[in-house]
Amino acid sequence: MPPEDTAVTEAFAAALLAALRSYRTDSELATIPAFGELHLVRAQMHCQPAQGAATAVRSVLDRGLERLAQSDSLGADVLTHRFIHGQTAAAIGHALDYSESSIFTRQRQAVHSLARIILQAEHEACQRTAAGQTQRLVLNSLPPPTFTQLFGVDAALARLHGFLTDPNRHWLVALEGMGGVGKTALARRAAEDLVCQGRFEAVAWITAQQHAFVGGYLRDLEQPALTHAALLDELARGLGLDANLGLPEHEQVQWLRGVLADRPTLIVVDNLETAADIWAVTAMLTALTRPAKVLLTTRQRVGTHDQVTSLPLYELPPADALAFVRHHGQERNVPALCDATEADLLRIVAVTGGNPLAIKLVAGQAHALPLAQVLDDLAAARPDTHDFFHFLFRYAWERLSDPARHLLLHMPLLDPRNATWEDLAHVSGVALNGYFRNALEELVAASLLHAGWSQGRLIYSIHRLTEYFLLSDLIGLAPLAAGPDHGEAP
Repeated sequence: MPPEDTAVTEAFAAALLAALRSYRTDSELATIPAFGELHLVRAQMHCQPAQGAATAVRSVLDRGLERLAQSDSLGADVLTHRFIHGQTAAAIGHALDYSESSIFTRQRQAVHSLARIILQAEHEACQRTAAGQTQRLVLNSLPPPTFTQLFGVDAALARLHGFLTDPNRHWLVALEGMGGVGKTALARRAAEDLVCQGRFEAVAWITAQQHAFVGGYLRDLEQPALTHAALLDELARGLGLDANLGLPEHEQVQWLRGVLADRPTLIVVDNLETAADIWAVTAMLTALTRPAKVLLTTRQRVGTHDQVTSLPLYELPPADALAFVRHHGQERNVPALCDATEADLLRIVAVTGGNPLAIKLVAGQAHALPLAQVLDDLAAARPDTHDFFHFLFRYAWERLSDPARHLLLHMPLLDPRNATWEDLAHVSGVALNGYFRNALEELVAASLLHAGWSQGRLIYSIHRLTEYFLLSDLIGLAPLAAGPDHGEAP
């Protein structure tokens, strides 16, 4: 109900006068249709359901009179004395030294002013509600968070916020760093923060895939993960605009530029790992910026590209790594970590180099093995291991049960942003029975599988490095076998 609509204001003023006349009568005040339909009244009743409709309407009238008094104190006094205190126009005129006809004139003017004030408040409340609903939809479109708290990122997060909110520069920003340092987690945190602050009204989150499932086999892609056409289609899907998929490239770019110009948008391209991908998509993404911003995450250095602002991420400093180990042990209820001495915790920091993913994997092994044994094994292997993560994943893999291995091998087939346990059971061919549940619990405990809530559903995902280990070391060119025929667990 826009407050500038004269017809709406006139109609509402009549309902308002009826509400003022019924101010002290609950049964009448609660049944005035125009007020029962107000978002302001419904919101008041939602916040305080025990108060009833009449009290909610009365509260809206009181707040409106308070705002009216700021611009027309005499009009507010006339309405207050006339309807709330029940005085006659003659008595009010006598007290204020006005004629009775003047009081009726001021009353009529004040009712119309109060109608505009309440309609304006209603309009603003509806806008806030719509903005809140849009915000929730945008936040639900992000991948489920894999963290409850980030450590050692305050300075990087502040810089990232600055880059992404600068209206004149930094149109493409890249979070660079080795695997496991938390690039995706930081990107998601920044996106969530800026959406909640109202900086972005839309987020298109695109994950670059390096493999495909073809004829029963998982194969690495020979072409760059995102071609121009694929990028444009993924961006359209990310914005909920599937209708224009398949347009010629120049038409789709022009169409997307128009869409992106209408609302502040953040485009996130996550896990863009090959240099070929970076150079192929940068020009395309640059054409879509201004006012849209682009955030890339990659293990490659791309800051040398003219159009990209680089923000490198590193392993956690010792103090932050130690705090993360303590937090993770308590959060996951790992007794070996909760009861560990500071010397043992410092050994974890040292052997993992402060890499958050490595810390999680070590903590996962401490669920089932003595912490000292895990640390001795890793410390002995690290000096001679070219790829420490390769060793960590192999170490964890060798200690999994067969059902857990089978389920983990099928995770790359699923969309990690929408993979429910029913999805995992379907693609792996395993019945939803006790063996399945035990295997899932085993993988989550080992930090090889993450379980998080998104849009009211439990969603499972794996880290990109875990996926790479599965594809490069375990699956290769071998087909995925059918699921084992396990019966119901005892």
